[in-house]
Amino acid sequence: MDDVSARRLAYAKVAQESLASKLQITALTRQNEVLKLEKAWPPSAREHASIWGAAHHDPGLRGTVGLQDRRSQLHFMTRSRLDG
Repeated sequence: MDDVSARRLAYAKVAQESLASKLQITALTRQNEVLKLEKAWPPSAREHASIWGAAHHDPGLRGTVGLQDRRSQLHFMTRSRLDG
């Protein structure tokens, strides 16, 4: 391997490490934003989200949560029609 090939290889390695670092920073920034948003939610919304997450894993809860969610959608649809 001559000097030029060694430099090209070193440059490519540094460029790849730089890109990997930038991608990791972007991923951590997004994760931090999500955590901030979750922390800003009121407790009732966090409870709803945790119940919804549990419903995806427990088939017995799926129907109950889905029904409650549908009733909530219908309620707000009706309210929006009445409000004009």
